[in-house]
Amino acid sequence: MGLRVSLIVTAVALLSYWHISVTLEEQTYDSLQNYITERGQKESNIFLLAEDNHKVFRNAFLEAWLKAVKQPSAERFEQLFFESDDGTWRLRPALFRGVYRPDGTKSGNITGYVGKGVEVDPVMRSRLLLAYDMIDRYAEGWTHRFPTLYVTMPENAILIHWPYLPWGLEADANLDINNEEWGYISDPQHNPSREPAWTGLFYDEPAEHWMVSLKTPVEVDGEVLLDIGHDILLNDVFERVVNDHHTGAYNFIFRTDGRLIAHPEFFSNQTLVEEAVAGRAFQISDLHDNSLINAARLIASAKGTFEGVVLDDKQGDALLAVSRIQGPDWYFVTVYPKQLISSTALEAAYFIFLLGFFSIIIEVLMLYLVLNNQVIKPLEYFVNVAKKITQGDFDLRMGHQKDDYSQRPNEVGGLTRSLSEMAETIHTNDERLEREVEQRTQALNETNQALLGEIAARRQLEEKLREQINIDSLTGVYGRSYFLQLGNLEFKRSQREGVSLFAVMIDIDLFKNINDTYGHSAGDAVLKRFALVCQECLREIDIFGRLGGEEFALVVAGVDESEAYEICDRIRVSLEKTEVVTGEGVIKLTASFGCAALEEGDEGLDAILSRADKALYEAKEKGRNQVVMRVIS
Repeated sequence: MGLRVSLIVTAVALLSYWHISVTLEEQTYDSLQNYITERGQKESNIFLLAEDNHKVFRNAFLEAWLKAVKQPSAERFEQLFFESDDGTWRLRPALFRGVYRPDGTKSGNITGYVGKGVEVDPVMRSRLLLAYDMIDRYAEGWTHRFPTLYVTMPENAILIHWPYLPWGLEADANLDINNEEWGYISDPQHNPSREPAWTGLFYDEPAEHWMVSLKTPVEVDGEVLLDIGHDILLNDVFERVVNDHHTGAYNFIFRTDGRLIAHPEFFSNQTLVEEAVAGRAFQISDLHDNSLINAARLIASAKGTFEGVVLDDKQGDALLAVSRIQGPDWYFVTVYPKQLISSTALEAAYFIFLLGFFSIIIEVLMLYLVLNNQVIKPLEYFVNVAKKITQGDFDLRMGHQKDDYSQRPNEVGGLTRSLSEMAETIHTNDERLEREVEQRTQALNETNQALLGEIAARRQLEEKLREQINIDSLTGVYGRSYFLQLGNLEFKRSQREGVSLFAVMIDIDLFKNINDTYGHSAGDAVLKRFALVCQECLREIDIFGRLGGEEFALVVAGVDESEAYEICDRIRVSLEKTEVVTGEGVIKLTASFGCAALEEGDEGLDAILSRADKALYEAKEKGRNQVVMRVIS
């Protein structure tokens, strides 16, 4: 019997191992597919954003170039550029340290270099001046995501915005940017398709960062005017590749041509790092890692868009989760060894086997105790009774009928009578308890129903009170307290995610005169109509509330300064066209707006609202019915 039970336990453990292995493999497939899809999208964001920036820059430059004067003022060119003693032209150092624009804002961190022997004719001057203006327009807004914005020209010229690094002033006089990969990657010979092109991985020693560059050519009628450039810092990407992975798995990135971009071994091998700093491009085949080579070949031979694919690498005994990083056309790969699945299943099966084995031991022990107490001892007792009967003690003889057995004047008889009385007593008590339980249950159900009714009523009351607290009863917009609560939440999110944030203070012009002239009921109608017009001009994600009286406030996120101004002015124009018809006459509406942006050092929404309130005061001082922006670039 023990052998049979052992075989059953072993068979159950083996079956469990097979079932767990299959289940874990399916779950791992799904988990890896979801993970790699989300990871690919996450890693693609910065590269797609760079390409979008270049589209904006290219379109703006071409639009301006077609209108530009091809015989620019030599005076402005000499204000920006100077001819160095080494025969090169460079932007003046003051343009890097910072100069003030005509509108009072400050420009800086821009340097430029034109190589020796380059003929700076009027058309070349026009391109250089327009390129400088374009960089000055866009660079500061893009700096928080990209360290550089630069423009190169095939004549061996570059203008670059790089905070804290005067690159163009320090460039060697003999530098030829057309010999650098980031220079020639977008020329017609290396990029005949004339589409945006990505360089390979390189290490920039002055910046102490791993980088990749995006170059976008700008042409008119086949003539190359310039190339737009962005550098992408990759240190954070590499840190995520090495440290952010499934337990037991590892990640690596490589390009479609087999060029290795990032790998844990790459960071741990100092020789590889030094060679990469020296400018050597790594092909996966150069590393002599058979598992890595086989994985790259398997991915290259597979078909599909690779938005989130899991491949079975039988040679490497691993699952390969692959997603394409859009932009530089890289593959992000997670290598998940199958041994992790089998080891987990084996541990589970081993646990089940041990659990079954100890369960058998406990069951046998419990069976012995039960038999000893419930069978063996009673049998011994009745054997003694049987011996008395065989000895002629018929008073102790156990009859076949229950009444005869219970009438015996001995312990068995007494036990039988006691058991009979106990059973009858228990039966009586059970019936009585059942009746009481049924009565109590009915009473509890009725009480529960009453409590549920009270709870529902209380919840409705709480919901109504909450709505009254959060919503302004007159205008139907957020009240002051709830507006500030939502606004501070948006403030914290903007700081955490690096999203722009603007706060707007709005005040109905001459509202006191409306109340004094037309009455408070007319004033209430104006407030309602004012709130409705404002809401119709806003996005769903914007936060709009009434702070008190005729004073309202607005919080908008994810827009730049011009878009924030456009939102305010759209409301202002709509209000200007609005008329409120009352019994006392027709009331025309106007409002003043003060707008301020989130700035470094702000500790809460109140700081932005305070600046916006000052801007509102300025709008009223200037004659009302206008928008005043208070934004520090």
